[in-house]
Amino acid sequence: MDDNAVKNLLVESRRGLPATSKTAAAIDRGASLEEISECATEEGLHQLAAALFGAEQELDNPHYELATDPLAGVLAGFRGHIAERSKTAKAIARGATIAEIAECAEADGIHDLATALFGLQQEATKE
Repeated sequence: MDDNAVKNLLVESRRGLPATSKTAAAIDRGASLEEISECATEEGLHQLAAALFGAEQELDNPHYELATDPLAGVLAGFRGHIAERSKTAKAIARGATIAEIAECAEADGIHDLATALFGLQQEATKE
C-alpha cells in the first residue's frame, strides 16, 4: 500500500464518520497513522484500525508480511480479540479459507472481525 492508497483509505473512511468522532478529528488534523488507528480502535472501528496497522507496517517496511498477505493484516489488527481456543483461532491455525474464518468469528461473537474478513473477501473477488 503506497501513500496514495493510504490517503484514499482515510478519505473514504472519513466520509462515514460523524463530526464528533475522535477518529474523524485525527484524520482531519493529519495525525499519524498510529494515532488514527488508536482512535479507531477506541471507537470500535476495528476494520479501519486493522487496515491502518497494515498500511503503517508496509510503509515502514515494504517487505513486511502484510504487503503480500492482506489476511495477515486483518488478523493482526484483531490479535488481542481472538481467544486461543476459539473456533476462530483453530480455523486460522489450520489455514482455513477467509469465508470459514469469518463464519467462525461470527460464531465466536467477534463480529467486527467477521465484517472485516467479509470485506477482504469481497475485495479478493473483485481482483
